[in-house]
Amino acid sequence: KALQTMGYAPELLHLNLSEELQRERLKSRRVCGACGWPAFDSHAMCECDAPTHRVSSDDGEHVEARLSAYSTHTQPLLEHLRGRGIPFHEVEVVADLAQMDEQVAAVVSRS
Repeated sequence: KALQTMGYAPELLHLNLSEELQRERLKSRRVCGACGWPAFDSHAMCECDAPTHRVSSDDGEHVEARLSAYSTHTQPLLEHLRGRGIPFHEVEVVADLAQMDEQVAAVVSRS
């Protein structure tokens, strides 16, 4: 309500990713050992020429704990916001990033 009194109309954009794909992506994340930059593909070297490595907290146990926390905390919050009448836009996360970018841009341009 505070935002509305200032002339803002809040909207929510949720990028929806299946639990299976969340699990797959979390378990395959890599970062640079020297600069910490995330590696967005499977190349073994970072742009700074240092090797990349898997994120140590992305083992099975930690990933399952994150997915559980999402189900316990974030999912109920999304449902609460949907019930409050806030415009809710959902975009499915897909492998084709260009397609997903188009969908997000379409939502944002309508807002």
